[in-house]
Amino acid sequence: MSTCKCWITVLIAVLLLPNVAASADSAKEVYQKGVSSLAKQDYNTAIVAFTKAIRLNPRSAGAYYRRGFAYANVGDYDKALADCDKAIQLAPNDPTAHYSRGVAYRKKGECDKAIVDYNEAIRLNPKDADAYYGRAVAYKTKGDQDKAITDYSEAIRCRPSFAASYCGRGVAYAAKGDQDKAIAEYDEAIRLNPRLAEAYYDRGIAYEKKNEYDKEIADETEAIRLDPKNAVAYYARGVAYCRQGEYDRAISDYTGAIRLNAKFAKAYCGRGVAYEKKGDFDKEIADETEAIRLDRDLALAYYDRGVAYRNKRDYDQAIADNTDAIRLDPKYANAYFNRGIAYQKKGQIAKAEEDFIQAEKLGYKAKPRQKMLGVASIALGVIGLVVVAVIGLVVYCVQRTLRGRPDTEPIEAEIL
Repeated sequence: MSTCKCWITVLIAVLLLPNVAASADSAKEVYQKGVSSLAKQDYNTAIVAFTKAIRLNPRSAGAYYRRGFAYANVGDYDKALADCDKAIQLAPNDPTAHYSRGVAYRKKGECDKAIVDYNEAIRLNPKDADAYYGRAVAYKTKGDQDKAITDYSEAIRCRPSFAASYCGRGVAYAAKGDQDKAIAEYDEAIRLNPRLAEAYYDRGIAYEKKNEYDKEIADETEAIRLDPKNAVAYYARGVAYCRQGEYDRAISDYTGAIRLNAKFAKAYCGRGVAYEKKGDFDKEIADETEAIRLDRDLALAYYDRGVAYRNKRDYDQAIADNTDAIRLDPKYANAYFNRGIAYQKKGQIAKAEEDFIQAEKLGYKAKPRQKMLGVASIALGVIGLVVVAVIGLVVYCVQRTLRGRPDTEPIEAEIL
């Protein structure tokens, strides 16, 4: 009887062997499909594949951290962190597991935690170019450009063809104000990878800082060709067109940016400026109002709407908007000057003078349109001292009034 049972057990095992082997092959096949999808940045397909791989092999650390990486890139940070935690539990000495969790923390905005994970990834693999790159991005986000440059350089040392690291190092140099070094880095990134849209975009921003708008437009146009869904490239080109006085083209590009990203507050703000330049203050107000709805901390939108209201002679609303701009940015010189003009128009000379003085302290330089001192000077020679003092005050106020409105503040393209 026992011999019979033994043979039955062996028979069952033999029958099951093909299924076990097929399951193993299937798990490997599904896993590789996930890896392939990840390489193509098809993150949703990768998530599906790695989920199947985990079901077939629940102890696959690679499937967990790669699915976590995919989750991070579609914005599902909590799932990403849970997957990476599981991967680290299964394989605590796998540097890629720590790197992937670093990516999830960084994308979630928790840069200090990201840096801790990148540190561990580098400790486990000192030649991990991706970990140096990720840590550089975290440092850049924290505003520590020197540490970012050091890590980008280390990533390049580990992988000399790392185009994205050249691009990132260029952004860090640009943030330090060295646009020429930044451009040299972008040039090298483009040489290594002529299809790297972000390098063209970033180089365009550097040219904009150097007031080379034709070059900026050429680079942003190439960035858009390579990545037609690049909303910030449309926005940046709109900035360049606006500064060149091509307001219709600027409006078209800002509209393109909004079409791609309906929540792009700065694009509404920029389009409002272009409308203001064309004298369409109602459309400007509508766009700046939408920008404020999307981002209530965008001081520039309040300022620009204040300019529009002032041009429509709605001085109370102009004062209110510039006051909000100053509340958000107490060093906003243009907002003080614009509010001063509104106060002056309402006859509140003392408040106007206070704002003009503060604007000048913060660096605002008024542009006088004309000087009307001739007639006043003759009068001063004839009239008595008391009247002289009165007329002197009037002439001073006239001068301040005739300084004219400040140009609407140019919109600075954001470096991402």
